[in-house]
Amino acid sequence: MARSSWMPEEVEWLIRAWQEIEREKMNNNAIKENTSALIFNKQLYERFLALSGGSTSRTAAKVANRKDLLRHSYKFIRAFMDNNETGANLNWFALSNSEQRELMKIAGGQRVIPIEKRNFSALDNLMNKSLSTEKSCKNVSDCLNSYSDSDRIDKSLKRKKQLSIKRAAKRLKAPVSHQSQPISTMSTLEDESSDFLSQTDNNQSRQKHGRIANRILLSKTEIEDILKRQRNGLADFVTKRADERFRELEWSIREREADQMFYASEAEKDRALLRNLFFENSH
Repeated sequence: MARSSWMPEEVEWLIRAWQEIEREKMNNNAIKENTSALIFNKQLYERFLALSGGSTSRTAAKVANRKDLLRHSYKFIRAFMDNNETGANLNWFALSNSEQRELMKIAGGQRVIPIEKRNFSALDNLMNKSLSTEKSCKNVSDCLNSYSDSDRIDKSLKRKKQLSIKRAAKRLKAPVSHQSQPISTMSTLEDESSDFLSQTDNNQSRQKHGRIANRILLSKTEIEDILKRQRNGLADFVTKRADERFRELEWSIREREADQMFYASEAEKDRALLRNLFFENSH
């Protein structure tokens, strides 16, 4: 069964429910100790249902997964914008959806998706408030207890993402020739493995990673040129196919007419033979 996509209003309900929970924490001037991800997700789902008015068919697990996906995506985009090389030269929200998805391939094994600018602003405000609340913990153990498992994983991967984003920015800034040189978009783990092997044995590193296919980032002009050639090729194919179908139809009509004439002549011969036999028997 195909995965149903989230509607914009559903994403807004989820973010609003998330904001309400964080606002409640701030009003209490403390973070509840030993708050597990299970309890947080339960509260989030209850508020999400209330905001939707019961009109949604999303389960608690789907809401929790979408929340984690939004958080991962926000942190990736935030890291991209905060990077001195990428943020200063590329406006993330000025990129097309396909360009954003191409850059998101450097996220490694973690799934991320494009986020609308208004939702990103809401998440940015939400994350900043959450961070300021975390800083108000009385001791280190309180802060650690307030983190969910996914938060700990995100923090452990943050340095790796920063490194991969920096490398991707260097590739985007490199001049593109007319024939478009291929640009490597290996995952973070592959990049780090390649760096380590290159320090010990460059030849072995090239052999190990030589099988990885390079993805190509093209400029808008080159993409438009490719699409134009594809449209022209498709139009030529459709025209040729239409001509072939017309010739096949003509040939089929002629063949059918020839068959009809043959069967008509054979039937006439049979009728003549029957008439002769009947005439001979009658005499």
